[in-house]
Amino acid sequence: LLEALALDGEDVTPIYLGDDVTDEDAFRAIDGRGVGVFVGDKSDPEARRNTSAHFTLKNPDEVGLLLQSLV
Repeated sequence: LLEALALDGEDVTPIYLGDDVTDEDAFRAIDGRGVGVFVGDKSDPEARRNTSAHFTLKNPDEVGLLLQSLV
């Protein structure tokens, strides 16, 4: 996707946010190049699994705060 959008240069750091096991492929794909963020509350069984994401946010509200801080 980065290549197709001409965003595959060294000056671009991809950030991928996901909340499901299906996002693990993307987390692994950007490992060493970008930042993977798993979104999920620790009370949710899905959030207690092993993940390849670099960071975890509890909920969409925290995602909003992250995105605001990046702007």
